[in-house]
Amino acid sequence: MLNRRQLRILVLQALYAYHHSDDMTLGTASKNLISTTRSSFDLYLMLLQCLVEMEHKEELYLSSKSKHTQSQNHRTLSDLSFISWLKNDDAFKKETKKRKISWANHRDVIDKLFHKLKSKDEYLIFTGKKEGKNLNERDMTLWLVSHGVLTEDVLVSTIDEINVFYASSFDHVVDMIYKSLKNHFNEGSDKYKLLELYKDEKEDELFIKDLFLKSIENDQYFEKLISEKTDNWEVDRIAMMDTILLKMALTEIKHFSSIPVKVSINEYIELSKNYSTPKSRIFINGVLDKIMNDLKRKGEIVKTGRGLIE
Repeated sequence: MLNRRQLRILVLQALYAYHHSDDMTLGTASKNLISTTRSSFDLYLMLLQCLVEMEHKEELYLSSKSKHTQSQNHRTLSDLSFISWLKNDDAFKKETKKRKISWANHRDVIDKLFHKLKSKDEYLIFTGKKEGKNLNERDMTLWLVSHGVLTEDVLVSTIDEINVFYASSFDHVVDMIYKSLKNHFNEGSDKYKLLELYKDEKEDELFIKDLFLKSIENDQYFEKLISEKTDNWEVDRIAMMDTILLKMALTEIKHFSSIPVKVSINEYIELSKNYSTPKSRIFINGVLDKIMNDLKRKGEIVKTGRGLIE
């Protein structure tokens, strides 16, 4: 669920928060980073449980209506195989129980979400209460994730209140739910499965801890390298986000022997497109290129595989 780019983003956000804080200790910042990362899976379960709550709320709503207004031809959310699977999957139930995932204290939010959902055209068309282009199971399931429920403002604001660590992962988790479902339908699979937080828990947590701590430990050294290659600008004149991205890239280049140099440079150029100014990618690429030439000449870049330095 969390790929290397997302892990880098979490470290970037943690470093930005650390450098912006006057009283945050390194220990607290490091602990918060791991808490944020691990909470991504709780958020994932929380959002899936929200879809289950929508189905349950719909069931209560329909049972309260007069039988004369219902039609056996009307589809409901329970007809969606993904929601039906969530309701009955033992692994999902076990994880939500173990992690105490529940909307019990936020029934008002569920009520508001369903109230908005049942008035939307896509829902009305799917349930046969309004004419329009038919929504099949795939389209309706993906719509619930991307527009129908999981991106509603009331949900986003509530998620922030439930856990302060959820905010930084929210967009990525919703995107992963959407992409995993899209892949499921494209592959024509008849089985769903829960995503895993890490590809390799031990390796990935070590990666984010080392990237975070070594970026800070080498802060002054990297600042000197950057200053020397930016026409002696004072580093505080460079956008803080650009400075952090440069230092993270240099940390990977110097201290992560198995990651190719080109991969590190390209990753941080890509991150700059989303997290810094429009011209940052050109600036970062230029500065890294100059520093790289010096580090290569001095033999300060050590990689454990053939071609990883080029």
